[in-house]
Amino acid sequence: MVTPEQETKRPTYALKSGSRMIVRHANNGNWVATFSGSEKIKSATPDDDQLRHPLWVGKKWISAFVYKDYVADREWSPVQNFWSVEAKETITVEAGTFEVFRLKSDPGLHSSIISTIWFSPELGLEIKRQWERLEDHYLGAQKGRVELIKITRPPS
Repeated sequence: MVTPEQETKRPTYALKSGSRMIVRHANNGNWVATFSGSEKIKSATPDDDQLRHPLWVGKKWISAFVYKDYVADREWSPVQNFWSVEAKETITVEAGTFEVFRLKSDPGLHSSIISTIWFSPELGLEIKRQWERLEDHYLGAQKGRVELIKITRPPS
């Protein structure tokens, strides 16, 4: 199996939920791939460009990437989303209270997902994410939310 670092030629980190592993670029936090066990099931090339640093309130950009669903044997190129940094605010989740930027996306070409991300520049992490897949998405309509429940810092 090719590791995410070998595939992207950039440092990555992984988040795990059950047998699923979500891989993100270590330097910018953007999504690269999702694995189920050791099998890659989805990817974005070069990444999904959802976090374009530096961030500031009012910043806008269009993300563009190649999306592959290996299970469904489908590919879209390019997928585009319209991103904006809407606000700087304080949120509280199970892991604590954080100063964050709130980012919002609206669907563009080959996209049917609306997302909101609360990103902590201090930690360099997403603290919370909500999304809505619209009816015309190839997997159907769905809403979801994830948030940071725990953060453990290495001993100094």
